[in-house]
Amino acid sequence: MIGTATTPDAYQLLHEGIQCFADIEEAGIRVDTEYVRKTRAWCRKRAEKLQRKMESTKFHKKWKKEFGEKTNIGSDKQLSHMLFNVMGYKPKSYTEKSKGKEEKDKTPQVNEATLQEIDDPFIKMMIERNKILKDEGTFLKGIDEETVDGVLHAFFNHHAAR
Repeated sequence: MIGTATTPDAYQLLHEGIQCFADIEEAGIRVDTEYVRKTRAWCRKRAEKLQRKMESTKFHKKWKKEFGEKTNIGSDKQLSHMLFNVMGYKPKSYTEKSKGKEEKDKTPQVNEATLQEIDDPFIKMMIERNKILKDEGTFLKGIDEETVDGVLHAFFNHHAAR
């Protein structure tokens, strides 16, 4: 019933939750490590394929012309310059540091939400490539590195306040 819980009830709920997480941490989670490794390899190959396709676009050729050997498609600063100064797209939003600055001094955002609104094949491939690299480098790599004998012993930080 709502409104009838007591402090001991709340304590009991938290205590049981902590105990449950501790049991999961101790027992671990079975992981198909071969599947994780194959998926990581697929992600790397897919990202490389997208990179090659990106490099064959007009957008990338202009980027290469603009920055030469210093071309870095991982650079938000270069991307922002290409999108808003070279290609002529209008920025939809600006970085937090741009507040209070004059229009000419503001820095346009190049986050995923902003990029989603740009209809360009290069940008679409870049978004997909970035997602794949994030999945491989953050999630799959972490699982792969922390798995021992096919078991992942996760740590839930159930006692930390957020």
